[in-house]
Amino acid sequence: MTISSSIGRGESYVGNRTSDPFTAPEKITFWLAGHNGYPDQGSHKKNRVQLVRSKDSVVLKEAFPPRSDIAIPIEWELGKEVGEKVRIRIIDGDQADAYAWLGVGGFEPSWLDHSEVAHRLQTALDLAKNIQLREASILLESLLKSDILSTGLKSSVAYTLASLNQQRSAATLLQHASELDLPASTLNVLLSPEFAKGEIDQQPIAKEIFQRLTQSQQAALASTWISEGASIDTLLQFSEIGIFSPSTLARPEIFQLLDSGMNDDERSRHEILTESNHLETELDGKLTKLQDSFTLSDGNLTRGQLLYTKHCANCHQLAGQGKTVGPQLDGAVKRTVNRLLEDIVTPNRNVDHAIRTTSLLMDDGRVITGLIIRESDKEIFLTDAAGKQIHVPNEQVAQRKTSTRSLMPNNFSELLTADDFKNLLAYLKSSH
Repeated sequence: MTISSSIGRGESYVGNRTSDPFTAPEKITFWLAGHNGYPDQGSHKKNRVQLVRSKDSVVLKEAFPPRSDIAIPIEWELGKEVGEKVRIRIIDGDQADAYAWLGVGGFEPSWLDHSEVAHRLQTALDLAKNIQLREASILLESLLKSDILSTGLKSSVAYTLASLNQQRSAATLLQHASELDLPASTLNVLLSPEFAKGEIDQQPIAKEIFQRLTQSQQAALASTWISEGASIDTLLQFSEIGIFSPSTLARPEIFQLLDSGMNDDERSRHEILTESNHLETELDGKLTKLQDSFTLSDGNLTRGQLLYTKHCANCHQLAGQGKTVGPQLDGAVKRTVNRLLEDIVTPNRNVDHAIRTTSLLMDDGRVITGLIIRESDKEIFLTDAAGKQIHVPNEQVAQRKTSTRSLMPNNFSELLTADDFKNLLAYLKSSH
């Protein structure tokens, strides 16, 4: 039996490996070794193995390493999950320099276990990256064009090719996209030789990735991005157009990384982006509490639909129901539960450039705030947070300012109970 371990990449390595989707059998067994922190400290549970549902990334089963170098058997009886499309996700989330690895292997059914082939290929990829063996690029390109590798292994090949080509931002996006359930059309671009060599515009791919990441995941990506020497200018651009949260840039640990690498222009842009986007501590606490305790297993779809009609349909459309003031939700509901909770509880965290609010100071002292839907030489048409349309003559506007804030209210953590969130998200998730 072969156990594939993250220790070969150094104990401070952090990363994920996610299988291609497969149909859940009645039972899955495997062997698991490794650690979750120093022996004299409590387990932080950053290293783990998960079985996740493909369509929404809901965690169905989870196992943690035994805090030992000796592997133990893990058995998952799947019951009602049998027949679902699922993935296995292996997460090394501990960047400490000791007691920070895990090893997994010996999967049954045996068709799940390709660890020997994967281990050998990954070892070769690590070697090629570490010694900058650029002569391997042609072989890596041919592997990406073939159909013989799983999506996970293709992601590793593309990451190595990007690293060999000094495409640091592409390598970072590839590294942090590996655990996401991305559309096939996006994967085809992401895992192409052209993307790894920097020949394709990154912005559409970055948008697909960022909109699926929670803020903690965005912070991990930003940390890798800066540490690997990818372009700070590009990261700021992504934030300026609303596909990367300014609140992430305001986090102290991210600013500390940025501080030594920004030039004067980038520092000024960072200040503008973050001046009104510091973390909202109270909302952040409520969000974390919800995410830690959340499950969709017993959500009531009927109640969820009523909540959607009451709180969401005035601005959002889902499956043809509702208005299109804000973004349509048909695509958004494919995001993970944690990211959807973040979008609802802290709506100002990830605001697309196209839906930022505008404040108009009128010549009589009134301030009108809303989303501009159209304008002419004579009038400006806006929609307010209640979905009401307003139009004002241009000649009455004394001052105009576009905000980085969303039109969406940020008080849903007060309006909705934990059960309300469960029912609402169960309904949203059931629609795709």
